[in-house]
Amino acid sequence: MDFLFSGACHSNRPSDIKYQLKNTKNVIITCPSNFTSAIASDFASSLFHYHSEPNVSIDFRSIGFVEPFSSLVLAHGLKQLINVRQHKKLSTEVIGVESQFGVVSYLKHIGFFKFCGIQAGKDVGEAPGNSNYLPFTKVRSSQIMWKGRVMQKVIDEKSDQLAGVIFPGPQNAGPAMMLGYSIREIIRNSFEHGLVSECTVSAQRWANGEAEIAIGDDGIGVYRSLSKTGRYPTPEKAIEACLLPGVSSQSVKDDTEWSNSGFGLYVCSELGKRFGAFEIISSYRRVAFNSQRIETKSTDIAGTLVRLRVSTADADYFPNILAKIVDEGEKIAETLPGSVKSASKMSKTAGLSKSWS
Repeated sequence: MDFLFSGACHSNRPSDIKYQLKNTKNVIITCPSNFTSAIASDFASSLFHYHSEPNVSIDFRSIGFVEPFSSLVLAHGLKQLINVRQHKKLSTEVIGVESQFGVVSYLKHIGFFKFCGIQAGKDVGEAPGNSNYLPFTKVRSSQIMWKGRVMQKVIDEKSDQLAGVIFPGPQNAGPAMMLGYSIREIIRNSFEHGLVSECTVSAQRWANGEAEIAIGDDGIGVYRSLSKTGRYPTPEKAIEACLLPGVSSQSVKDDTEWSNSGFGLYVCSELGKRFGAFEIISSYRRVAFNSQRIETKSTDIAGTLVRLRVSTADADYFPNILAKIVDEGEKIAETLPGSVKSASKMSKTAGLSKSWS
């Protein structure tokens, strides 16, 4: 498939987004009340137009309902803005974070503001979460890596633990398995390809059986990671490739618990396409999939962020679903030059650290 991107990355033109207000003395950036993932991406990108303004205030009083990915995208954008301004010895003021109600109170609880560098609310990882949500949670390389490689059993246990927060108990084994697998594969990609020391995970579950996970890092991005292969000359081609089966920046010499065959993101993107939605921001590009369409756009957000939203109605059949997706992927990989033709044992395995029977 070909991706067509609109917009210009790192544009110097003023933003035309209506929810930003500017006067000659102070820039007041007002958060929108409707925070879809697309709006969050546009809003976070627009923040970079104000990195050199002498006086900037961010107003959270009108912020509306947020989901895991939109809140993580916004947090990355705000953190980048605040860090750049601090480097230039410019302060960034905030308005409305003292609220103990509504969305602001929730964001304070999940560690959103501390992640951004704003001294309000709980620290990242301080809130325990429950069967409705997983707060901002950091996963560090020191927890899951040894000698530069991911320890598969350790990352599987960690992923199952995170999935089990919002899907606790044996009655939720199927959904926990589906979410645990997805968290595991996306986290693996962050550490093995992004060259990062940590990534951040957040998730939410709704009464209708839908669940969303969001994972973000400050790494080098898909394009730089895959550029060493020499096959993908542009960020667009690299992002397209990273969602294909068998594409990896690492060489696979064996099929052990260490192996990364390049099937993880492919499987997760297919789960999103078939059962909900999938989105990736990387290398200053954003690509979003659902069952009807592909949405593409340039962005100013650094690092890599991934969203997977799925209906868990059929999650009890996840091993069969996974086997079908992997089988289809291996057939596609046979036609792709330079790809790994067979998924690793781990990419074919739904759950390792628990008995799902």
